[in-house]
Amino acid sequence: RKFTTFEGTPADCVNFGLHHVCPKKPDLVMSGINMGYNVSLSYILSSGTVGAAMEGYLDGVPSLSISQQLNADLFKYWHGERDLPVNESARLKEQFFAVLKTFESKLEELKASEELWALELPCVLKENWEIIETRPSRAHYGSAFVQNKDGGYSHCSPRLKEDNDPTSDLNVMESGNVAFNKLDFKGLC
Repeated sequence: RKFTTFEGTPADCVNFGLHHVCPKKPDLVMSGINMGYNVSLSYILSSGTVGAAMEGYLDGVPSLSISQQLNADLFKYWHGERDLPVNESARLKEQFFAVLKTFESKLEELKASEELWALELPCVLKENWEIIETRPSRAHYGSAFVQNKDGGYSHCSPRLKEDNDPTSDLNVMESGNVAFNKLDFKGLC
């Protein structure tokens, strides 16, 4: 086996891998698991995880980004420690593999598509969860910064404003289901 390390943005890493590491075009680029959701256009268009998948897509490789929603306390812990408590890590791992097992048949379809997709996992799956094809929410989060006591600013993870469409990625994920978005940027070219 050959291992390569590369320092750069997620998209840089995929680009380098596609053009300098892989001897042939791969079947699929998978990016993630991002800790924190990437639902709504606001997060999708600023996400390094989605950007890495988009790099594969732009090179003609079917691509999938995967993101894991965390509740506010878990996200704060993750942001500070870059790790999760053992019990939560085990729970999310079990949940991810359950989703992956259900999603396995869809992976074969993705490999044949040359499309860009995003898979968004809720913090907690509801009892009879489903993987539901959605559309990106148009909800926006407003300012991504909060003022500190010293007058400076720090990045925060703002909550998205409400979206009234029950079929949006945001609402499907928040209902305890897995949101599955086709991100179609072909019309931009």
